[in-house]
Amino acid sequence: MRHFSYKMVKTAKNVDSTKAKLRLPLSVDSEKIPSKPFLKWVGGKTQIIGEIEKHLPVKFNRYFEPFLGGGAVFFRLIPKDKIAFLSDINSNLVGAYLDIRDRIYEVMHYLDRVSGNFVNIEDTNSREQYFYLVRQQYNSLVDSQENSSLKTALLIFLNKTCFNGVYRENSEGHFNVPFGKAKNSNSITRSNILIVSRDLQKKQILHMGFEEVLEKAEKDDFIYLDPPYAPIKKNSAFTKYHSSDFSEEDHRKLATTFDKLAKKGCFVMMSNSDVPLIKDLYKKYERYTVAIDANRNINCKGNLRKPVRELLIKNY
Repeated sequence: MRHFSYKMVKTAKNVDSTKAKLRLPLSVDSEKIPSKPFLKWVGGKTQIIGEIEKHLPVKFNRYFEPFLGGGAVFFRLIPKDKIAFLSDINSNLVGAYLDIRDRIYEVMHYLDRVSGNFVNIEDTNSREQYFYLVRQQYNSLVDSQENSSLKTALLIFLNKTCFNGVYRENSEGHFNVPFGKAKNSNSITRSNILIVSRDLQKKQILHMGFEEVLEKAEKDDFIYLDPPYAPIKKNSAFTKYHSSDFSEEDHRKLATTFDKLAKKGCFVMMSNSDVPLIKDLYKKYERYTVAIDANRNINCKGNLRKPVRELLIKNY
């Protein structure tokens, strides 16, 4: 095994974060290039985005996404001139969005350093060792209000090099996904992250629970709800994207919120699992509900990753 000396990526005092954020190393047509999620998130909607697009309201005012995750629906489908409220209960995720919106050059400075170090490591064992040292450094910053841009860069790196490319926390709120045996971190695309920063400008990014943020919704606003799914079988749901689970009680509270929004005259769409609990909670919207199949890649054994039936529930 090749020996190497790991040095923690340190906060730089001379990173220029005041540069024009949209000066991209792309063609003059960069404004036409769509952004994509910069993180892979459990339950991400990239693979079924075409089905979701078929069911968007024809016209709406503002956009709300209170279970933001990777933000696939926002990035692909929502016009960037729309007022948007993007929120999540996961403070590390929200912090990453804020950093990419407001401190993009700092984030890229640190990301270039940590991913550059990884690419230069030749053997798998040393790359794995480097991954766990980066994970340790990231977790040491989780509870800190300082060095947010560095923490975000480390999070992006870990997301792109961990097993199955997912985000998961333990009960202490620490990232605990193992190494994914990646040979490099080339999937960390600088251009997309810069375009993401462009598309997040002037958007409201909030660390807030769904009930609180949706109090702001008004008639003709569009709300897309993508909560942690209700379990298909007892103890089978992957809801641990945050240190707190999303319980059956939370699903019932969300159903109550859905009803309140519908009565306000909002357009509401929700993705969830095709299980009795969800069918019962949203039975009054059965005529607007459609079932779709989606592949979910959570199972560690590839041969057990099978299409899962999901529900797309609307009030319109």
